[in-house]
Amino acid sequence: MRHVIWLISVMLSVSAGAVFAGTYSGGLGTAADPYLISTATDLVEMSGTSADWDKNFVLTADIDMDPNLPGREVYAKALIAPNLTNFRHYYQGQPFAGTFDGGGHRILNFTVHASDENPNYVGLFGAIYQGTVKNLGLVNVSVLSNTVAYGAGGIAGQISGGVIRECYVTGSVQGGVWAGGLAGNCGGAEILDSYAICSVSGYVTVGGFLGAISSGTVRNCFSAGQVSGEQQIGGFIASVDRDAIMEGCLWDVESSGITESPEAFGLVTSEMQSAITYTLHGWSGEVWSIDEGNGYPRLLWENAGGIPIPAAELLLAGSGSIEDPFLIYESGELELLGKGSFFLDKHIRLMNDIDATGSVISPIGTSKRNVFRGTFNGNGLLIDNLTIELPGSSYVGFFGYTRYDSEITNLGLRNVSVYGGDCSGGLAGYNDGLIAG
Repeated sequence: MRHVIWLISVMLSVSAGAVFAGTYSGGLGTAADPYLISTATDLVEMSGTSADWDKNFVLTADIDMDPNLPGREVYAKALIAPNLTNFRHYYQGQPFAGTFDGGGHRILNFTVHASDENPNYVGLFGAIYQGTVKNLGLVNVSVLSNTVAYGAGGIAGQISGGVIRECYVTGSVQGGVWAGGLAGNCGGAEILDSYAICSVSGYVTVGGFLGAISSGTVRNCFSAGQVSGEQQIGGFIASVDRDAIMEGCLWDVESSGITESPEAFGLVTSEMQSAITYTLHGWSGEVWSIDEGNGYPRLLWENAGGIPIPAAELLLAGSGSIEDPFLIYESGELELLGKGSFFLDKHIRLMNDIDATGSVISPIGTSKRNVFRGTFNGNGLLIDNLTIELPGSSYVGFFGYTRYDSEITNLGLRNVSVYGGDCSGGLAGYNDGLIAG
C-alpha cells in the first residue's frame, strides 16, 4: 500500500509541475552535456523546474546559500523535490530521479526550517528516487523540522533506489522520526564512501549518519557529531532491517555521546583519526585520505592533504584468496583479524604456534551481518593462552559469528579464557559453518 501511494503522488506532481526546461549556466541536461549549476540563481532555478528533475546536473563552483545573502532565504521545505502535502508519513511529491554531480564543489550555509503545515522530508532534496548524487559537499547546513515530522537529513529526507556516493555533510539536522546527518531514511539505495559530521537530534529513529534503512547498501561511511533523541537512537544509524547490507561503517562514540548503533563499529576519537582503522575495514586509498592523528578521513577530491588510506592487502603475507591465503605468523598479526571487517570473507592460514599472552584479541565476526564467511586453516597448529573479555557483548569467542559457508579446520586452542554474554564459546560464540579437525 505504501508503494502504491508513492506512485500516485509522483504522477499527480508531474502533471502539476513546470513544463519548460531551465536554462541555468549552460548545458542540455544530458549525461554528455549536463546542465551547469554555477550560481545560487541556477540552484534556485533548478528548485522551481520540476520538469528537469530527471535530468543531469553538474556543480561548477562553490555556492553560498546563506539566507542573509541576496536571492537566498530560509526555506520552508526542501529546495529540490520537496514534499507537497502533510499526509501522514508518506512522501507526496515528485522525487529527484536525475544525476546531480557536485564536481568536487560545495554548497555552503543551506538552511531549511520546515513549516508546521508541511514538515516532512526535508534536506537539500526532499526525496531521491532512482537518482544519483555524487562528489558533493554540504557545509554548515541547518535542517530543522518538528518532532512529529518524518525524514530529515542534510542531503535528503529520503532516498529510495539510486545512489549517494562520495558526499559529505557538516552542520546540524533536527527532525522528528527518521533523522540523520546525511539522510533520514533509505530504502533500496546505495550510500557509498560518504560521511557526516553533524549534530543530529530528533524524537525517534535518530542516527548520526542515517536514521533508518529498510533495504539497500551502506558501505565505507562514517559519522562524528553529537546525537540525541528520545527513542531508538544510534551513533551511526538507529534502525537496520534484515534486507539491508552495511559494511565498513564507523562512528565516533566520544563525539556522538552514543555507544550503540546496529551493524556499525563504534570507536573512540583517536581510533577514528588513525589510518589503520580504515585499512582494517577495507577502505580505498583511491577514494580516501587521512592526516594521521589530526582529523577524520577526507575524500580525495577535497584535496585536504594527508596520505591515502593504505591497502589492507599489505598488512599480511598472501592475498587472501583460496589459492594464496593470508598467512599468520605471530600474535600481532592475529590481533588484526577481529579489528575490522576486511578479513571476514578472506582465506587465512596459521603458520606458527602462537602464544597469545598479553594480546588484545577481538572476536572475528560480531553479528549476523558482520559475519565470518571465509576459511581459517589452523594447519595443525596451536594458539595458546587466548583471553577475550567482553562481558556485555553477545557472540564472543575467537570467532564471534560464522556463516554457513565458513570453514574452520585443523586448529587447536589451549588454555582459553572467554568471558562474554549470550552465545559465548572458546572457538566460536555462534557457528553456522564447518568446524573440522
